[in-house]
Amino acid sequence: MFCPKCGTANPDDAQFCQKCGQSFAKGAVVVPDQPTPIKTRWYKKSWLTILLLILFYPVGLILMWLFQKKWNIVVKIIISCICGLLLISTFLGSLQHNDNPTVASSKAPAEVSSVANESSSSAAQASSKVSSAASEQSSKASSSAPKSSSVASSKPESSKAVAPVRYEAKLSNGHYTAGIDFPAGVYNIKAVSGGGNVSSSNMYDGGLNAVMGVAEKGDMYQQEYSNIELPENTVLSISGVVINIVSENPSTAPLKKREQPNTKEISLGNGNFTAGKDFPAGVYDVIAVSGAGNVSSDNMYEGGLNAVMGTSSDELYQKQFKNIELNTGVRLTISGVKIKLVPSK
Repeated sequence: MFCPKCGTANPDDAQFCQKCGQSFAKGAVVVPDQPTPIKTRWYKKSWLTILLLILFYPVGLILMWLFQKKWNIVVKIIISCICGLLLISTFLGSLQHNDNPTVASSKAPAEVSSVANESSSSAAQASSKVSSAASEQSSKASSSAPKSSSVASSKPESSKAVAPVRYEAKLSNGHYTAGIDFPAGVYNIKAVSGGGNVSSSNMYDGGLNAVMGVAEKGDMYQQEYSNIELPENTVLSISGVVINIVSENPSTAPLKKREQPNTKEISLGNGNFTAGKDFPAGVYDVIAVSGAGNVSSDNMYEGGLNAVMGTSSDELYQKQFKNIELNTGVRLTISGVKIKLVPSK
């Protein structure tokens, strides 16, 4: 005799099932076994997959394809494509960073000497700079003497640029490119007012990435950095702090002109605006006109910005950012403040 409930074989004269206890009496109600609920393991849960897709998408993708069988296949493909584009963008960005040139030996021999001997002898570095400056001055004795703390003229009388003895400039919020906004060289950088972030695109190769500020801002803020290498095409980004940069022997190459087809100023208020569609794409100085709020671009880590701007005297609000790249397709988001886009020179 087989149990009608669990199917176990029992003797023909048995009154109850030896396994589940089901009665074999006539009229007994057979209650089928209830299936044991299967608990979903923690690593198969949807919320964990979503969290990892946001924070660490390679692992999130693996969990999605292995365990989320109920998710729509189209959704999975779209998510995979987005993650793939992010990976490709990161890879191309690292290649572009590695392609940045180091200090050019043909244009700044004293800089090469500085890099080679920085750790061994600062005295040898100073001697090299003095010797280089003296040699350059004697070779240009027939031309007018350069100013002690100004940039070499962008329109020299001869085909060769006048060699400056020293370059010094004050820089505030914005992105500044060596060879365009200031001569390439090795610089000492000092905070003059405020407090914020200063970084260079070669931060892992002789540059810097630091929170800088004046002494009154507290111990968190660094006041000065020495011997920062800023070779040609290196971008120096500044936010929230005014700095002074000094080079005793900058590059003698004339500064290049920024590629800027635009000449018209643009006024914008609250909303989302796309470069090339709502306003001409280009490089702009962003200036707060009235109000206070947030201004950001979706290329904030690639020459764009993300800042609290306003006309108030409060240090929280930044009044201007220079040389912001708003290339075709970049979206600019504005909330609470009116701004003006002025083509950068």
